[in-house]
Amino acid sequence: MKLDQQTTKRVLRLIFFIMLMDIVGMSIIFPVAPYIVQRYSNDALMVTMLTVIYAGAQFFAAPALGKISDRVGRRPVLLISVFGSAVGYFIFGLGGALWVLSLSRLIDGITGGNISTASAYIIDVSKPEERTKNFTLLGMAYGLGFILGPALGGVLGQWNLSAPVYLAGSIFLV
Repeated sequence: MKLDQQTTKRVLRLIFFIMLMDIVGMSIIFPVAPYIVQRYSNDALMVTMLTVIYAGAQFFAAPALGKISDRVGRRPVLLISVFGSAVGYFIFGLGGALWVLSLSRLIDGITGGNISTASAYIIDVSKPEERTKNFTLLGMAYGLGFILGPALGGVLGQWNLSAPVYLAGSIFLV
């Protein structure tokens, strides 16, 4: 994909923003998830299982999303994955039962496996000599996301336990 320099910069900013929101959204629930799960189970393993479900779904979905993005394009896959993550967070916020929380993390994990698509997009728009520099955006998004997410989750969780989850869903809709 041949893009002019201005368009390439815009695409790279968008990829950075999507990945940042992905990591913020994932980590924003870290401080409140144990308290939300405690409503339905006193078993500490259940908090861990929500993370396992999310990560496992991402592990299996990422290659599939990468292949789909090769066929239908990067943008549609990124948009669907961002929308799916928003749906997953809103379902998590509604809660009601442990199986609902698990389902929400499964949905978010499947649609949140967009790192492979974002990486492919970076390769598509980068000149070979700029790829290494452009891939640092992913590392920056991870670092910043793991700082901002738990901090926001902790602050909002003081006000309302569901607020961080709804904020994460809203972030993905942006």
